[in-house]
Amino acid sequence: MILRFVVSLLFLTICMLTACETEVGIDVGKLNKHLVANSLFSPDSLIKVRLSETRDIFNETEYQKAPLIDIFIYENSEFVEKLISEDGNIYSTESLIPKPNSNYELVIESPTGQSRALSTVPTQVVPDLSWIERKAGRTEYDVVYHRLAIKFKDNDLEKNYYSIFLRFEYLDSLHGFGYLKGESTLFCNDPIVNQEIDYSKHSDMNRQVVFSDELINGQSHELWINFFNIYS
Repeated sequence: MILRFVVSLLFLTICMLTACETEVGIDVGKLNKHLVANSLFSPDSLIKVRLSETRDIFNETEYQKAPLIDIFIYENSEFVEKLISEDGNIYSTESLIPKPNSNYELVIESPTGQSRALSTVPTQVVPDLSWIERKAGRTEYDVVYHRLAIKFKDNDLEKNYYSIFLRFEYLDSLHGFGYLKGESTLFCNDPIVNQEIDYSKHSDMNRQVVFSDELINGQSHELWINFFNIYS
């Protein structure tokens, strides 16, 4: 008797759940396009800006390429130079490398108007490279990766954000291509880093690791980074 009651109740619950499904039509209307600019300032490289346009939810392309526009950079309120277009989508400075503790302003002029963005370049932290292990393992795609240990001390007087990226250069004596240059792909299992963005799985898009001092404010920390070069 009890078993029959339980089966009947379960059947009634399933029927009630399936009967409540209702399709609702939503008119998203016509969306106006907006210009999107992404840029990360670093005190040891040229300033780069990637432009794209917003898209509607039915557009399955990766991104919308933005039209050619003009981008100007100001350093401490003084005009420095106009960014040059690399491929119609990425712009960069020709010679300007941002200085720590300096204020920068991007001025973007497009057919629809003008936009401005302000940024202050933080002080560069000089880490202690305490350990490097070549050929530390292989990824799931059978790519050899190396491991690097970085020690640094966080400044407890202010909120800090860190960006770690690796560049490599070596002489290709085997194939005769001369010096090869590029950026390394990074991934790590550090909980201090992954509590904001998950870098535990390797991806060709992870050319830098970005995190804050939320869990290490004022403390010293040793960070283990796995990396491999595109020519490995």
